[in-house]
Amino acid sequence: MTECEIHAPLLSLVPVPSFTMDEATVRFNMEVKNQEVSKETLSEESSATGSFSAWGFKASISGKVSSSSRRRVWLS
Repeated sequence: MTECEIHAPLLSLVPVPSFTMDEATVRFNMEVKNQEVSKETLSEESSATGSFSAWGFKASISGKVSSSSRRRVWLS
């Protein structure tokens, strides 16, 4: 049997509880000195038509899609 001696700091041998926080209060003040408003409007439209006829059968289809969006951006 071999004897061995180890020197370790006592703090590393004792468990230390981790840091926990139950509540925090944050106070925030802000002053707006200048502001700009940017308005953007985007509109798109698309349409398609198609027809087919064979052996006395006729078919046609048409469609139209449109989309519009507005966005207001506040810049400071």
